[in-house]
Amino acid sequence: MGADGRCGLLAVCSLICSLWLQGCADDQSTWTFAQRNSGRSSGNIQTTPVLSNTKVFFGTDSGKMYAVDSTDGTVAWEFSAADAIQSSPTVSKQHVFFGSNDRKIYAIREDNGEYVWHFTTQGRVLSPPTISNNLVFVGSSDWRLYALDEVDGKKVWEFRTEAAVHCSPAVFNLIVYFGSLDGKLYAVSALAGELVWEFDAGSSIKSSPALDDGKIFFGSDNGAPVRNPRLIQLLP
Repeated sequence: MGADGRCGLLAVCSLICSLWLQGCADDQSTWTFAQRNSGRSSGNIQTTPVLSNTKVFFGTDSGKMYAVDSTDGTVAWEFSAADAIQSSPTVSKQHVFFGSNDRKIYAIREDNGEYVWHFTTQGRVLSPPTISNNLVFVGSSDWRLYALDEVDGKKVWEFRTEAAVHCSPAVFNLIVYFGSLDGKLYAVSALAGELVWEFDAGSSIKSSPALDDGKIFFGSDNGAPVRNPRLIQLLP
């Protein structure tokens, strides 16, 4: 229940090819979306669903990006990539942006799923894109963070790290903050792609950074044989 008294909706994806949507009151309808097996690969849903304009958007391991009606779960459209989609979508300016294991970053239309553009990297794209200042910021398993033009997908700059980038970048005051599996948190100029500073956490960073009141919060492994994740706060 929101602060204004309105009831929201909860969309939950699972690893068994289904998506549930539940209202917060007992008398509201609940529906389940179950993907038909395409035969190409598993239809597992590992992305975080995004709700926008009465549609729920999510990708599957069978390479499908779906838009389903948030009221009843019927399919509005679907878009096919060449490999699994494990990058959660981002919706901005009537477009849906996401990456795929086919090494591409896609932009498609929000209303009908029509292809707009793609950009090819050299590795799987698991990073959920971040949109800011008309740029699409997204990491890849090719050890790079890319800044792409939101309109046509052309590369504006790329920044190379020492391992894969799987997190969703955070942008504030024209600085892009993101972590890498090389164990470093980077701060990079949003417009030029130049390094501002880096912090070595000593172990892989897969979580997306959160910014609040001049502080940066992010999670990291501790580098031990037995995983013991840490939450780290920085004062840049």
